[in-house]
Amino acid sequence: AWSIGFTLRYREQHLLHHQRLGQPGDPDDASYLLHPLTRRAFAWDLALHLSGFAAVRQFLSRAPRAPNTRQRGPDLGLLGVCAMQSALLGGAWLAGRPEAYLLLWLVPLVTVTKTLAHLRNVAEH
Repeated sequence: AWSIGFTLRYREQHLLHHQRLGQPGDPDDASYLLHPLTRRAFAWDLALHLSGFAAVRQFLSRAPRAPNTRQRGPDLGLLGVCAMQSALLGGAWLAGRPEAYLLLWLVPLVTVTKTLAHLRNVAEH
């Protein structure tokens, strides 16, 4: 999961979401409670995700500790995420194509992948 920016802490949070779906304490309620949207709001939401802004905002807003999880303290899995991303960049660099990491991995990850995951999440709920 490190290659796509997830840690085991996310797994705990996601399981909590399934246990409390649509109830108080659902950690993911903000991602689907506002839906369905008007067409204009949906277009804006889609543009926000396709631009990569939503992925950057989500990454920067990560709490040091996810609420209601067993794991306490800082999420050490973030070190794994950083190590994996560094390894991917290093591999592209060693191949003589450092721009490949950006164009073929990072940009699609924060735009297309994030958008498709968001649409799945919204449609599911």
